[in-house]
Amino acid sequence: MDRPSLTAFEDHLAAVFGAVRSSLISLLSGAGLDPLEPQEMARQLGISRNLTWKISRVVGAADMFQAFLHIPGDEGIEILAAAIERRGCSSAHLAAFNEATQELDRLVVRHAGDRATFDLILDGMGGRDAAERLEHSRKLAFRGNSGLWGAQARARSTTVLLLPSGSDADRIDVVMLGGLVDLRRLRPRTPWPIFFKHSFDARGNPDLSPPPEEPLDPPSHDRANLLREFCSADLPPIRTVPTSGGVEYVLDSGPIGNLGKCTCFFGSVFRGRAGRYRTPDDTHAEFVSHIHQPTETLQFDVIVDERLGLGKNPEVLIRGKVGHSGSAHSGLPLPFLERAVELPGPYPALDSPWVPQYGRLIEWTLSRLGADPGVLRAHRLVMKYPPMHATVSLRYSLPARP
Repeated sequence: MDRPSLTAFEDHLAAVFGAVRSSLISLLSGAGLDPLEPQEMARQLGISRNLTWKISRVVGAADMFQAFLHIPGDEGIEILAAAIERRGCSSAHLAAFNEATQELDRLVVRHAGDRATFDLILDGMGGRDAAERLEHSRKLAFRGNSGLWGAQARARSTTVLLLPSGSDADRIDVVMLGGLVDLRRLRPRTPWPIFFKHSFDARGNPDLSPPPEEPLDPPSHDRANLLREFCSADLPPIRTVPTSGGVEYVLDSGPIGNLGKCTCFFGSVFRGRAGRYRTPDDTHAEFVSHIHQPTETLQFDVIVDERLGLGKNPEVLIRGKVGHSGSAHSGLPLPFLERAVELPGPYPALDSPWVPQYGRLIEWTLSRLGADPGVLRAHRLVMKYPPMHATVSLRYSLPARP
């Protein structure tokens, strides 16, 4: 049997919603009630204002997805129908309303099985308030993952700085800054992987011959290239663990809760890491932040020397890692509505409420590199409760060779 297409689902959804709203308006109007006056409806029907407020939102919301979320459950529908029947209404209007709500139940069972799952389907389909609904789902996942894994971070900071290569006019120097702010364990004896280093080619596959990596703060005290000035003074030891796709840096066990809270940053420079111009096999410059911790806020900045001529509006991609894949470009696309915004100013204002000392970190980095802040522009993506085991990418179009 053929599976119903997304279009078939949306058509069914629109038809059912139209029938529910139309029959509801007729039912209320026939009983002499104004559906846009929920308090008065509650008084006249003798039912809760919360229920009549939902009814008012179903009738008055311009967006179908938003309105669907306010349709009461079976108990609320029964209370409303019984109250209107007591008040006196047309049997034809009541029958049409009952038929429409029964079709709603059939819709839910067919496509989701239950109302809670059906609402999750609607969350990913857009509409007004979709950003808030998706954030709420991610927050629930954050709380669950924090309890399951026994760790959480207040913020994940990823910064990519792109500069013309000093040795090859056709290449770009890439500077990577990564940080975890207020990482804390919720269970004792919980080592935690804080950073992963992987190198990929233009197609997103593992790069077996990556360019050499330079510590931003030489001499580095460890292979993680930590920026000690921006790390907690009592940072626990960090172990280096080779993996099939790169290197993993693991923070040793420490105290739980706020007593063991720590912040750490690392920084590396990759000379000539990316091509500056478009080729048939390489049309975009894509930069990735890997989410491996339950995290309250992701801040992802890309700071670009404007002389590189990269596209001005980066595309945002979020992919969930289901199963094993070595490609940075693989994974299931996840729903989101967040966008990267260009930060204002000829020298962008980079201070951050989520990452303390961030502005000073960038100034320190530019000073180390001898970069000119007057030719920089920056885009920032902020996401609350980024999904764990996902990759968040900002992708720029490469210019054609002049």
